[in-house]
Amino acid sequence: MKKTLLLVVLFLIVSLAGVNAQNLLINGGFENWDNSTTPSTWSKAESTTQESTIVHGGSYSAKHEGGTKDIAQTIAVEPGKMYEFSV
Repeated sequence: MKKTLLLVVLFLIVSLAGVNAQNLLINGGFENWDNSTTPSTWSKAESTTQESTIVHGGSYSAKHEGGTKDIAQTIAVEPGKMYEFSV
């Protein structure tokens, strides 16, 4: 009984830990574009074009066309706070 209760409590803690998670990137899925080579809200997008054939979710993605490879967006972070980054 104690093991079952412990497993249920651990499951609830792990499940609820992701509830407060939020994506700090704006337009992280590349759905919005200013034009065919400039994704909205991204401060730098070199050799990138709008793609509508191969997408992860939604209608668009970003396609690297060769050349330089930089893509950047400035986000606000707080000192001492932990962040999880995934690509």
